Amino acid sequence: MGRLIVFSIILFLFSCSGEKSKPISTVDSPDFIEKADTLKNQYAEAFRIIEHEGSTEIQILNTQKKEVEFRYTIGESADENSVEIMSELNRVVALSATHIGMLEELDLLEKIVGISDDKYLCSSKLKDRIREGSLRSIGDIGMTDIEGYIDVNPDIVIYSGFDTKAPILKKLHSAGIKTFTNYDWKETHPLGRAEWLKVFGVLFNKREKAEKLFNNIETTYLNLVEEVAEYSSKEIVLVGTLYGDVFNAPAGGSYMAKILEDANIKYKYDETKGTGSISLTLEEVISDNRETGIWLNVAAQNKDKVLEMNNRFRLLRSLQENEVYSYYHEVNCFWEQSAIRPHLLLQDICKIAYPNEFKSKTLSFYNRLD
Repeated sequence: MGRLIVFSIILFLFSCSGEKSKPISTVDSPDFIEKADTLKNQYAEAFRIIEHEGSTEIQILNTQKKEVEFRYTIGESADENSVEIMSELNRVVALSATHIGMLEELDLLEKIVGISDDKYLCSSKLKDRIREGSLRSIGDIGMTDIEGYIDVNPDIVIYSGFDTKAPILKKLHSAGIKTFTNYDWKETHPLGRAEWLKVFGVLFNKREKAEKLFNNIETTYLNLVEEVAEYSSKEIVLVGTLYGDVFNAPAGGSYMAKILEDANIKYKYDETKGTGSISLTLEEVISDNRETGIWLNVAAQNKDKVLEMNNRFRLLRSLQENEVYSYYHEVNCFWEQSAIRPHLLLQDICKIAYPNEFKSKTLSFYNRLD
């Protein structure tokens, strides 16, 4: 599997050189607090949408440093620190799978003219356009070649901000190409990531539709949380996979740990600190999880591949009893769709943990390994 997919899987387990490289203001400043009252997010912490007379501002936040890192304005802006975005965006470069998922949810796939790499596509519509030549792979933001970007003539480039000092960003700005930093991956609440749909709604004049879609997602998700609160699973869950000699697992405050908490399932490492990942030795994993009943997110498509990683995994009860699950068989679809459909991800985990209560449901992302 390619380097990008491996990085994405590790990110999920934990799970600027933009227009301005320095923080613009602090989250706690009076100016920020006054403006932020315009719209309150329900779950997301890394953006704010602010209404001004005649314009809408999107602030991208560094929640750890409590700083506003980027400001974007749709409409005229008197603020020199805010980047003006066209009110009609028709040609978009979407460099992350989650961006594609958001745009698909809003029926905006036709606006995408460039992606990072078609090897990682799930959308059949975009695959067709690659074959037709109306959509191009132009490389990720870490590339130094700007020609592919210029050739597709985008109104905006949406990127994830993993490397806000990538040299290509300065080249894009010099060429007059606007970039937009998306921090959806920093959200630790599943509904927080999905709430970034509102940002896309503002950018693409689909605000009402985005609000309605998010409200439906939220309602379905919370109904599931309420339902499974009445259930009880005796099983403990292991989450993660082995890369080299290191087993990467989500920390206790991570996105995946929150999903498991909402599914009313005990996660083996739920008391670990942090919102990212923890690194475990193989010995620790085997010792801690011999009797763990369920294993999720292993980077393999069948049990033989799991044992090829390390034959000692045969000692785990979850493998012996065929309770190992992965999204690796449709990994591209997982990245495109799971962030915007956390209710389906939660439902999958509930079905795995409570098979009798969820008999009528089918798995959307996961597959039991044979």
